[in-house]
Amino acid sequence: MNVIFVSNEKIALNPFQKNIGFDTEKVQDIKESIKQGRENGTKGIQQVCKARKVGDTYELLFGRHRLEAFKELVAEGDSFFNEFPLLVCEASDQEMFEAMGIENLSRRDISIVEAGETFHDYMEKFGVTSVETAKAFGKTDEYVRSALRMLRLPSTAQEKLIAGEITVTTGRDLLVVEKLLGEVGVEEALSDMEDGIETPSDVIEGVLRSSPKVVAISMQTGWASVKKYPAKYLPELTRKDLVQAIEGQYAKEVPEFFRKAFAGYQVSFDNARTFLKGNIYIPDDERDGLIEKYDQTLSQLQSPPRIVNLS
Repeated sequence: MNVIFVSNEKIALNPFQKNIGFDTEKVQDIKESIKQGRENGTKGIQQVCKARKVGDTYELLFGRHRLEAFKELVAEGDSFFNEFPLLVCEASDQEMFEAMGIENLSRRDISIVEAGETFHDYMEKFGVTSVETAKAFGKTDEYVRSALRMLRLPSTAQEKLIAGEITVTTGRDLLVVEKLLGEVGVEEALSDMEDGIETPSDVIEGVLRSSPKVVAISMQTGWASVKKYPAKYLPELTRKDLVQAIEGQYAKEVPEFFRKAFAGYQVSFDNARTFLKGNIYIPDDERDGLIEKYDQTLSQLQSPPRIVNLS
C-alpha cells in the first residue's frame, strides 16, 4: 500500500468509535513529536494510519489522536498539516470495530466497565462468543467474561469503577451483593463506603450480614489454610453432608463439609462467586434449591478430581 495525503476535512473517525478515553495530553505529545519530525516524508507520523474509502470520505481504522493533533496544528496557523497521511485498505465493519477496540483497550487507564461495554457491543453486533471476542482483542476469555459481568452492576457502581473511585476487586464483591440483594443492596454498600471509616470489604460484609435474606456459612476454620489432602483418602462427600451443612448447626457441620469438599474437590457456587471475610453467602430461600441440585451431581463423585457443582 502506498501512502496518500488526504485533506483533514475528508477524514472521518471510525464509525464504531466510542466517546471514551480521549486523551488531550496524548494529543499534545503527538503535536510536539510530529512538529519535530515533519520532514520525515509522512509529516512526522511514525505509524501511518489505515482508512477505508466510503464515497468521498475516508474512515479511520485507528488514529483519532493523531488526526486531532493535525487539526489543532492547522488551527494554530500551521497549514503544513492540512493533509493527513493515510494507507487506504479494504475493511469490513467487523474489522473496523476490532481496530477501534484494540486501540481503546490498549489504553492503560481504560476501566473494566468500558472494556465490558466494548466486548458486549462486539458480541451483540457480530454474533460471536466470548472466546472469539477474546481472540479478536488479544485478551483471555476469563477477562472478557469478568468485564461483561461488571455490566450487571447498577449504573452508580459502574460510574465509580470508571472514575477509579472503587477497585475491580470491590466491583466483584458488589456483584455478590447485587445477586443476593439487588440494586438496593449495592446502593446501600456504596453509600456506607462514602465515610471511608471501614474498608470496602468490611462495608460489604456488614451489608450482607445485616440482611435477613442472606445466610453466611463460615469458613473460619483451621483446615482452611492447610494443603490439599489426597481425595482418595477422604470419606465420600454425600448429600447428607450438604444437608447437615445447610440445615444443621454451622459451627460443626460446615467445617466438615468443606474439609471434604476442598481437599481434592472442585466446588463452584454460581449463587455466591466470592468469599468475603472467610464466609460464603447464599440466599436464604435457595437452601432447598442447592440440595435439590446437589442430588443431580452425585454421579460425578466417582474418582479424583471429584467435582461437586452446586450451581
